[in-house]
Amino acid sequence: MFEPTSLEAVRPYTRETSPLCFTTDIEWAPDWAIRDLFELADEYGVPLVPFLTHRSDYLDRRLRDGSPDVGLHPNFLPGSTHGATVDEVIATTRALWPDAVSFRSHCFSDDTRMLRRMADAGFRYDSNVFAFLQPMLAPFRSVAGTVRLPVFWEDDVHSGNQLPWDAGALRPAFDAPGLKIVNVHPVRVALNVPDEVFAESHRRIGSAVDVDPRAEAHPGRGTRTFLEQLFAHATRGDRRPVRLRDLYEQAVDRGIGARDGRA
Repeated sequence: MFEPTSLEAVRPYTRETSPLCFTTDIEWAPDWAIRDLFELADEYGVPLVPFLTHRSDYLDRRLRDGSPDVGLHPNFLPGSTHGATVDEVIATTRALWPDAVSFRSHCFSDDTRMLRRMADAGFRYDSNVFAFLQPMLAPFRSVAGTVRLPVFWEDDVHSGNQLPWDAGALRPAFDAPGLKIVNVHPVRVALNVPDEVFAESHRRIGSAVDVDPRAEAHPGRGTRTFLEQLFAHATRGDRRPVRLRDLYEQAVDRGIGARDGRA
């Protein structure tokens, strides 16, 4: 039987600032861009949770060593190469990482029937809700009883809103109470995309097999420099970024959802 989440389970999120959690939608990116992003995260000692769209030789080598947190990035939109039905899309992406229990769908595509099918397929939590720079974000349960972890910031939306690439200017938002899940895209980071005009003019590079990102990247402030500032902020002093699975387990411990994903 579905039990409502208590106010006490949610209240801590309205009072405390969660550690930063960094995720990436792999988004059919070539290996040179994926490698560039993960090597940047390694420089700062930041765990980076990938949501997979396709096979990547680089990620196969890196993740097969036993990454504790890998999600899927299914495309449920019309014309998807993942399949024509919800079940086909689930089967295609599930094959990329059979042990995955989390997902974020392409373009945050979402509906109640899909959520129930994902729960039936063994998914226990998602990060498939987006609330750009919203304070006091908290986990909540889906109609299927699984846990939902909203995204706080994403690179392409920041760019589309023409905001300055200065993390200091957004420090009050990042320091406010609530979940702080960050999402980036490998090509945008590798090319240090500053705006949507640049992104569109360099779209062809996103499908190139072998590119030197330093030769093609924007030289000023952009997606990469902003992410570096966030990495530095997340690891300063006693701060430590967390994985998405950590946030899920915390939510369960606080009474939002059950460990088997069912209410």
